[in-house]
Amino acid sequence: MPASNLPIRDAQRDVPGLALAIRGTKRVILGQSLALHGKDAEKAKPSRMLLRVHWDVPGCSLAGRGTKRFTFGGSLALLGNNDEKDMLTGTCQARPSLSGARRMLFRARAWHSTGTTMKSSWPTRFAENVRDYEGYPIGKTIQYLTDPEIISLAGGLPSPEVFQRSQMRAASIHALDTNIDRIMQYSPIPGEASLVNAVIGFLERDSIRIGRENIVITSGGQSALDLTGRLFLEPGDTVMVDRPTFAGAIVTFQMQRPRFIGIDIEADGSDIVGMRRQLEQLTREENLPKFIYVVPDFQNPSGITMSLAKREALLDLSYEFDVPIVEDSPYRDLRYRGETIPALYSLDQRREGGHVIGLYTFSKLFCPGMRVGFNIGPAEVVTRMTHIKEGAILNTPKWNQDMCTAFLTEWDLDEHLENCRSYYREKLDVFLRTMAEYFPPETGVTWTVPEGGLFLWVSVPAHIDTAKLFFDAIEHKVAFVPGEQFYGEKPEHNHMRINFSFVSKEDLAEAVRRLANCVRKA
Repeated sequence: MPASNLPIRDAQRDVPGLALAIRGTKRVILGQSLALHGKDAEKAKPSRMLLRVHWDVPGCSLAGRGTKRFTFGGSLALLGNNDEKDMLTGTCQARPSLSGARRMLFRARAWHSTGTTMKSSWPTRFAENVRDYEGYPIGKTIQYLTDPEIISLAGGLPSPEVFQRSQMRAASIHALDTNIDRIMQYSPIPGEASLVNAVIGFLERDSIRIGRENIVITSGGQSALDLTGRLFLEPGDTVMVDRPTFAGAIVTFQMQRPRFIGIDIEADGSDIVGMRRQLEQLTREENLPKFIYVVPDFQNPSGITMSLAKREALLDLSYEFDVPIVEDSPYRDLRYRGETIPALYSLDQRREGGHVIGLYTFSKLFCPGMRVGFNIGPAEVVTRMTHIKEGAILNTPKWNQDMCTAFLTEWDLDEHLENCRSYYREKLDVFLRTMAEYFPPETGVTWTVPEGGLFLWVSVPAHIDTAKLFFDAIEHKVAFVPGEQFYGEKPEHNHMRINFSFVSKEDLAEAVRRLANCVRKA
């Protein structure tokens, strides 16, 4: 079909954080790319249309050379020739995106000139690793939750009710009174010696014994993941993960453009048989994973804990195929029921394997505002991570580290952790009771029953797409995270992640009631 015969729709930038918003029967949803939602978005086949773009995006430039693919970011990507003084037209193809909507992919070349001045085509200068990178989808989900009447079960937030405000205030005043010059100065790149020593003592409680050469302080859990991805991954490398797995790990590793191999998680953790099968296949392809990424304790998003037998079996796989394990442990101390299972890192140490890297954060135990965590592993791994940190952020702020040191050494850590466990256990019980009341077996809705952590996984009948249900839920004043955001490849669409730690017990019960009404109408 010639371009002149294509349907025309107006587009302009009228949604914060998005390049374009389509008027009319479409509405924009998640992503920095142009996303459509509506009747057309439900069609399986790609559609074509002609866009008439109002040239009113501040700092906007055109992208395109040859036949490279472009998506919408901070700049505008189009093709075609000027047909009006301040507008351009072009053809585009819409494809389904991971958000359940559509994003626009433009091809061919384009330019915009005013007189003799050529405007820079910024996207053509972006690195391949991030040219199509769209960031953290959960952050984009939360931008819809501005209505104070919405009860949000979406974000992974600890409750302010367990924050140690008075201790924090006293420790901060003391640090500023006694050490303000050092606090305002650069600090050692691997981390403050006081915090490193405190972490070494903290890990000894968990039968993990390391030296200072085995630890680097990070600026939170995402920084820990970023160091790992930068150190090990190149475009096309393989990463083995559970299905589903932590969305924050997926988006961090995606910046290196790896290939994700996902294995469906089971009720007692990773599917070891399925992993072995895949590892054997990848061995034949000469493309073994750079590492296996797991969250063994109260996994985000499922809440599932890996059994001891499976931890031992996973280590066996790691040794047999010579593939390291990255163990992410944000919630390990938040166990509400059952017996603590040894960490993969400690089991690996007992077997003198040296095959596990541990990632930790203070965000869930202390507070996320500190943005402090730590990675542990073999000395040669930690040294390289430290070099990457040096080139990326230089150092983690000393004041933040000092507060974490006080948290571990000066305050009553055991009392605080028990307070957290008791508080979150009550909330989880309220949520589970209310789910059983509003979702009897005949509804086809199921959910995991975690022994700790902050999350659980809800599955709805297969015909319900939770990415679409999300917007219906917003109308019912309740929110969750669509499950498709937790898959590195081949996402499933009938799941949702629920956070029970943040809102009050009363609001948890009300949120379940609202969610039940929403699902009933889907």
